[in-house]
Amino acid sequence: MTWIVVNWLTLSGLYLAFTGQISAEELAVALSGGLAAMAYRVVGIRCGRPFSSGFAAAMQLSPRILANVCRDMAKFTMVFIKAIMVGHRPRGSLIDIAFDPGQGDAPSRMRRGLVIAGISLSPNTYVLAVRHPQNLLTLHALIPIPPPRNVQWPL
Repeated sequence: MTWIVVNWLTLSGLYLAFTGQISAEELAVALSGGLAAMAYRVVGIRCGRPFSSGFAAAMQLSPRILANVCRDMAKFTMVFIKAIMVGHRPRGSLIDIAFDPGQGDAPSRMRRGLVIAGISLSPNTYVLAVRHPQNLLTLHALIPIPPPRNVQWPL
């Protein structure tokens, strides 16, 4: 029960931090919004737990996703500085990379969701399609990327 209260107050505090002001109205919205977000989280945990085991996998992927985002941000910064200085705009391209989408079971669906979110979070790439029969992911990339080493987790 205490973790619910701590999370509720944390979510309410984040809302207040993002609004940048404290008033009676904002405090009421923060507390009710934090409570609604916490209720949604509890329902998601209770209803989604039998269908997925993705939290551990998501935590293991976090360093890899963060490294990809930081690396792509550095590449993007250099490409856009060059574009500003020289006037050469980067041209995106469609890329197919190997990916094992798995079956229709819950762990495979969770892994697909984590891979798609992790790849699309990076500013260079965005997943356009999962092509199941061909075991491919179709991506849009502004800067060319190397082929992945792991077809299960191509992040």
